[in-house]
Amino acid sequence: MLRMSSSGLIDDENPGSLSRKITVLEMKELNERQRAEYAQKLYDQQRVTLRQMEDRNLELEKKFSELTRMNLEMQRTERELREDLAHSVPRTVSDADKR
Repeated sequence: MLRMSSSGLIDDENPGSLSRKITVLEMKELNERQRAEYAQKLYDQQRVTLRQMEDRNLELEKKFSELTRMNLEMQRTERELREDLAHSVPRTVSDADKR
């Protein structure tokens, strides 16, 4: 006769107890596996979201750079036009000169 004791022997008088213990251990293992799979799924989703955010950030940085370049070019053009305007002849003087 085998018994489950502190020495680790199995008690063959109560096989249902051993079966329940095995079942409980299997359920715990399944639960742990499911939790690990769920955690991995969440991790993968977060990685995808982060990658999308990084891509969007790069896109916005490129647009910002392009807008900055365009703005600087418009400021340069405006400065040139103001300089041209400052050196131009007023209309009244031009009209008087034409007469």
